Amino acid sequence: MSSERESISSDCNRYTHVSLYLGDCDGPSVSLVCDGVSDATADSIWARALDALAKPSPPGPYPSATQTTLFVYETVGDMLARDVDPVVTRVDVRCGVDVAHVTVRPSGATKFAYCVQYVVGDDAVVMARRALQFLL
Repeated sequence: MSSERESISSDCNRYTHVSLYLGDCDGPSVSLVCDGVSDATADSIWARALDALAKPSPPGPYPSATQTTLFVYETVGDMLARDVDPVVTRVDVRCGVDVAHVTVRPSGATKFAYCVQYVVGDDAVVMARRALQFLL
């Protein structure tokens, strides 16, 4: 698959996609909060994901939640139309009393855990943005 990615012309547009869901996405039913897409050229995938959530669809207001899941992936040109699977990174945000625990799960089995500030009443998009800002 990586050789196919490399063969895609470098002059094609690269897009970073973010989908934000309520809950942990391990259960039978999940609720999509919003999607965002960015064509920013920042070096960091987290900066591009943050840009995608700067203009989410649909526009708010968004619900507050104690647990959310983001899926971040990139496409180049017509990659999805050509049946090339994107590499998806999962970011789980679980809110506690004063902190939110952020777990990053790249496509492999490796996990990275972080803590970020949490304020009761923050909506799901605010928490997702805060997590992405921390990952920059």
